[in-house]
Amino acid sequence: MRVHSRPPDGRHVAAGMIGARTLTIIDTSNDEPVWSLHFSGRSTGGYPDGGVRPMAFETHPDGSTKRLFVQISNYHGVQVVDFATRTVVEKLDMPSLPISRVTNDALQGSPGHGLAVSPDGRQLWSTSKPNGHVYAWSLPDLEYLGGVEVGHIPDWLTMTPDSRYLYVANAGSNDVSVVDTMEMREVARIAVGQVPKRNRTVVLR
Repeated sequence: MRVHSRPPDGRHVAAGMIGARTLTIIDTSNDEPVWSLHFSGRSTGGYPDGGVRPMAFETHPDGSTKRLFVQISNYHGVQVVDFATRTVVEKLDMPSLPISRVTNDALQGSPGHGLAVSPDGRQLWSTSKPNGHVYAWSLPDLEYLGGVEVGHIPDWLTMTPDSRYLYVANAGSNDVSVVDTMEMREVARIAVGQVPKRNRTVVLR
């Protein structure tokens, strides 16, 4: 099981299971499951569904959860789950690159393993391990904004509170890319330790 932090309103916890291929929403007031969504078989368009990987949340103006963005094993894209109807309402496919530019090293069944909704709620970002890119869509309309080439095997994402910079942990090249989200380009590459993955933004007073 992969237990993710609470959606922004704090009323629920989203638990994603790889082996069981299930997303479960839990009520934090009583620790009871509210609803579950199972991913199995082949979805519309023939994409194979699988285990639940990283998730990100979009909210309504009152702070309640509007949509979940979910990465799934063996699917090169993002599935969009409507919180109210509890269904997958859209799928965002990653762009295809020439085969000479694609790597399948260290995918571990997860071609995408990093998601972030910008703090201002205006962008969704996703990693693509095979493409060595991060890709962005506008919110709420999910219009594709473009991609930025980063390091090898990009993994988890984090953003600055002003939504200007995206930090990408590149597990394959042992560094962190800094992406300017307004100019849509990599502005720095920071060498770190071996196989960086999880990352988080901390605000100091």
